[in-house]
Amino acid sequence: MSQAVPNPGDASSFGSAAASLPACPLCRKSEWSEHLRGTRLRTCRGCGSYLNDRSSSRQEEEAQYDHCASTVVRDEDPVSVSQWSWVSRHLLGKASGNGLAVLDIGCGKGGFLAAAKAGGARVHGLELDPAGVAICRRRGLEVTQGSLFDLGLPEGPWDVITFWDVLDHLDDPRGALDLASRALAPGGVLVVRGRNAAVHAPLKTTYARGRGLLVRAGIPDLSVIHRWGWGPRGWQSLLNQAGLAETALFPGIPTPGDRYGTLGPRLASTALKALVRGAGSSAFALSGGRLYPFPSVLVTGRRADPSRGGG
Repeated sequence: MSQAVPNPGDASSFGSAAASLPACPLCRKSEWSEHLRGTRLRTCRGCGSYLNDRSSSRQEEEAQYDHCASTVVRDEDPVSVSQWSWVSRHLLGKASGNGLAVLDIGCGKGGFLAAAKAGGARVHGLELDPAGVAICRRRGLEVTQGSLFDLGLPEGPWDVITFWDVLDHLDDPRGALDLASRALAPGGVLVVRGRNAAVHAPLKTTYARGRGLLVRAGIPDLSVIHRWGWGPRGWQSLLNQAGLAETALFPGIPTPGDRYGTLGPRLASTALKALVRGAGSSAFALSGGRLYPFPSVLVTGRRADPSRGGG
């Protein structure tokens, strides 16, 4: 699944609501609110998760991501290098990936896989978009085209499995996490990054209320909720429910500038992101992790390793 995707959640961008709404991945209930004003978003009455009911089936949802490789994303490779550097140093405790098996689900154009391979890892990707798969293969990367729900996961076990901005797009994120947790080697690491709905949902509804004026003023809607939306503790709970141990939230990995070109001049966007990142990191550190004001969530977990007394 390519990471370059359309901006969802806008009531004007998608068709009618699904005839039968899915169960909430977090609490398994099917008790949804009416649409939040001006959006396709509903909230779960059981746990507060968000559903963007833009699709009536998994196939319809997945069809949104089979043509994204042509989307221009600034600084994509430097972002991928920073992601691999963070994973290898903070989670694996070493700068080299020698001997590691790394699987990236929704690998897009293969930036993260290329960075991991350059670091010595054996890599494989899974991607819906045929154009993205073609780009990966031209880069010499081993990639399988299709949905993990149809194909399963490439044979492991895997030392590292990543979902970079992918899990909240999937029709069944709980099922995807169950597959991934079983495919991990004992002690293996799962890394998930996605949008923080505690930040994006209020922005989305606020923008919807003033949409006409804001559009005329040239102010873009920067809020994004894909198929699902959770706050940081909801993300962490999903990994806990998949049986992963040592789940933890981290400040988001810094990304340079304005990747999708929506914030205006590059210098201004870089300064704005640096300000937000600095303020967020300070709040996170001073609160002992209780405050999590980042627009995206970075959460990890490990498969227990009985040989090391892991649980």
